[in-house]
Amino acid sequence: MLVSYNYTSDFLTSNGESEQYNVYYDKGSYLDANIDYYLSKKIVLYASANNLLNEIQRTYQRKPEYTYSSLENGARIQVGVKFNIY
Repeated sequence: MLVSYNYTSDFLTSNGESEQYNVYYDKGSYLDANIDYYLSKKIVLYASANNLLNEIQRTYQRKPEYTYSSLENGARIQVGVKFNIY
């Protein structure tokens, strides 16, 4: 099982004509996990979970209190079977 935690600080994503038009990606924390279970050398069961903290992806213009856009993706879970042909 692999668990990963990532943190990003806020950063400039779009440089406007002047500083007041600059757009920043807001800071965020992300928690993901995945696991592979080998039934044989060729058949693998897997599970993957992303954005377990339900982080909202947000951008702002000029100052953090001026939201430019906000996107709520929610957590995503995938479960499946992989077949290796090698």
